[in-house]
Amino acid sequence: MRKPVLFAVLLTLVSIPALAGQEPPSHDFALKSLNALTSAPTVSAARWMDLGRRRPAAVLRAIASAEKRGWQPTSTTMLFRKGSANKTVRPVSVQDLYQASGDGEMLVWNWDDGDPNTAEGTVWVHSYVTGNEVTFNVQWTGDTYDTSDITFYEGVDAVAAGSWVAGTAAVSPSSASGVRALRVQVRDVGQCEAKGQATGAACLMRAARDHLREGVRGAATGTIVGGIAGAWAGGLAGGLAGAVAGVVPGFASGVLGSLIWGTDHACLQEARQAYQDCIDWLEECSRHTRADCGLVVATAWRPNQ
Repeated sequence: MRKPVLFAVLLTLVSIPALAGQEPPSHDFALKSLNALTSAPTVSAARWMDLGRRRPAAVLRAIASAEKRGWQPTSTTMLFRKGSANKTVRPVSVQDLYQASGDGEMLVWNWDDGDPNTAEGTVWVHSYVTGNEVTFNVQWTGDTYDTSDITFYEGVDAVAAGSWVAGTAAVSPSSASGVRALRVQVRDVGQCEAKGQATGAACLMRAARDHLREGVRGAATGTIVGGIAGAWAGGLAGGLAGAVAGVVPGFASGVLGSLIWGTDHACLQEARQAYQDCIDWLEECSRHTRADCGLVVATAWRPNQ
């Protein structure tokens, strides 16, 4: 029953005029892609189905991006994991990110452009440290792992976890003790968290390409990995996993670690700044020092002692 539910959710969304400003895939191409994705009963395919139910727009945007490029879907998928999932993600500081190991998981779904010298696919990366996610389409070409190059990248979806954006500051916009009443706009502190998350998510999608490239090059440094011309026949997932004995090389771990650690670290400050700017705006409104605050209401909260 899980596959029909996924189809129903995604194909219903195909009829929506736009997905956050992006043109949706055609109905026929979406159906063809979903059939290919779910035709192999593997753990990685099941994880893609889970992602499709949880974030259907992300999968549809990836399909739409592939259709624009003229890629054809395949049933080849792969799942990489490093470390163990943390079910209770806590607020993350910059110091925490410096110490982070890049633990998380990465899903790959192969596409095919008909050129045996390239590999293309959709990649989803999830950090166990921060809870952040990023989904993108990417294409590689090259003769060896350490000389491979990214010829196409398009970020299609990202999620910045609330605790990562706001941290402990989400408790209150003031360090004053006791109950503090402020007159703020009808939209409360939650709007600031949402603004920070949106800013962080946009940054994650922008930054993923640069850190992906660093992961590719960095993981190959000092490691002799055979030529990839043959491995590309297996697509992006085959190239990442390695064609020999199905062993996941340091290459895949390097890509995973660089994406998780690099994008999170690069975007943390940008997300936190957007959140803090919004908090400052609310406090200025409470002091009646701004003219763009709109309707105000009385609110109160008690910060942690």
